Amino acid sequence: MARVELQPGFADHNKRVVGRQDVPWFNNEQKAVITFAAFPDHGKPVYLGSLLKTHPLFLGLARGLNGDESRKVNSRIRIVIERYLDQGENRCAATMSSLREGKPDIQVEIIGDSFDANSLRLYYHRGDFMGAPAFYIDAVAKTKYAKKVENALGELAGYQMPNAWIEGKKKRKN
Repeated sequence: MARVELQPGFADHNKRVVGRQDVPWFNNEQKAVITFAAFPDHGKPVYLGSLLKTHPLFLGLARGLNGDESRKVNSRIRIVIERYLDQGENRCAATMSSLREGKPDIQVEIIGDSFDANSLRLYYHRGDFMGAPAFYIDAVAKTKYAKKVENALGELAGYQMPNAWIEGKKKRKN
């Protein structure tokens, strides 16, 4: 997957390491690199972190994306962050919640037609870093692999999709 911070709209300034408290499934030995992302039009600092390397499945699925798919994901990440900076909200297709206390909600964005197996899903969560908003990319996958990602998040940290989402998927199959 293309490095997000090297795309237009992102500036690669300094690296900061984020610890366990902001990362849903980390153990004490794991660390994630978070990057400062500049959005000059907004005049607000934002931090961006990728957690794709924290799980072999997530890394493999991200590496399986072609250049066009990576650009679509990067574009959606920019849109999500700008929407937050403009409106202070995160609208998304679904929110995964954990049964375990203290785990952040993971937002799910659908990129493309939700009925197309080759459309994309972006899994991310929001937090704060040094008093500024931070966005963590948890996983990226084609829709046909979404169940694998969702199962892994469930096993790692007790995440589950909302019941309405699951019921809707069952109805579409019939």
